[in-house]
Amino acid sequence: MKAVLSASALALSLMFLLGTPSPMASAAPTATAAMSTNPAAKDLLAKTSLAPLQNGADVSWLPTIEQAGSEFFNAKRQALEPLTLMKQAGLSVARIRLWVSPSTKHGSLPEVLALARRVKAAGLKLVLDIHYSDWWADPGKQTKPVAWASLTQPQLVAQVQSYTSSVLTRFVKQKTVPTWVQIGNETGNGVLWPNGQLDQWTPPKFTAMADLLNAGIKAAHATSPSTKVMLHLETGGDAAKTDGWLTYSFANGLLKPDAIGLSYYSQWGGPMSNLTDSINIVATKWHLPVAVAETAYANTTVSVSQQVIDVSKAGLTGFAFTNRGQAAYATAVSKLLRTAAGSKAIGVWWWEGFSPNTTKLNWQLEPSAIASSSLVYGSGKPNLAMAALGSAK
Repeated sequence: MKAVLSASALALSLMFLLGTPSPMASAAPTATAAMSTNPAAKDLLAKTSLAPLQNGADVSWLPTIEQAGSEFFNAKRQALEPLTLMKQAGLSVARIRLWVSPSTKHGSLPEVLALARRVKAAGLKLVLDIHYSDWWADPGKQTKPVAWASLTQPQLVAQVQSYTSSVLTRFVKQKTVPTWVQIGNETGNGVLWPNGQLDQWTPPKFTAMADLLNAGIKAAHATSPSTKVMLHLETGGDAAKTDGWLTYSFANGLLKPDAIGLSYYSQWGGPMSNLTDSINIVATKWHLPVAVAETAYANTTVSVSQQVIDVSKAGLTGFAFTNRGQAAYATAVSKLLRTAAGSKAIGVWWWEGFSPNTTKLNWQLEPSAIASSSLVYGSGKPNLAMAALGSAK
């Protein structure tokens, strides 16, 4: 997912903000029938207790927000470490994106390592989201890092393995071992284009993509054995593409990951029943643990700038764009995941947790685009949706 850069770039940026389906998506198989039975749900009923959902939020923009002057507070208006606010609300996971060689320090390895230390100090589990790009990677673009642009396919495979190993070694050395590592971000249309691009759904295309993803998977397992490997698809609202991608990927050599993460935004993914169908595919057909690795919902229709969540398209029946409506959405998605996936449910991870204080919102500050959908009020206090995510089981 990416955000608005400037007012002048708004129209172009919004096409890619959250994984807007690209033309390549049309190459996916046609819709399959939704599963009518769900052993994972029966598994839920059969157990007297399950491990709690590991709900959390992406916190990648937190350093940028803080550097622009925003502060965060508890209910008593006491300034507090934002990640501690998450922990106190009952959240257990913080997700951070990593870019290879970004043009600014945001998303850079030094910034991510520093933020990971704060995550550990707050007692949260870490999800490291490796984009394998110098900037946003999503269904509309998976641009190779500039330094890797001229590499052949065998060289690129070797580079992915070397880079992944090098990155995870840094986390291991500073004792902030990720609980999960994402090998790629929203890779339903491939990774590291054009080498791993799925512009056609053919065996050679899937094999090339699988080779690249496998390099990252192997490096992660070898370098940080306790870290679980997750592959991330934008297909939470598209069960047919979820199933087709997994079917063709595994048939063409993709190693099975430890888990699958799905992005789900109602403005692109449609009704929640679509998410149920996609989760059923992952947990029941493929027997893989599953997380809703990205989701969000607006808490207002009023904003000082263009927002990532488009309230003209994202509305769901029964969930108003209010603080209570947003909290109800957070509760509903958590319950949906638990019911559909049973013991294979990992958790729901919000995109993103923190936005600038109302007085700091402006077009030049990228995180202003999530002011209406984050987990904090404009005052810097946790909102009802953060509490709802934290209390979901």
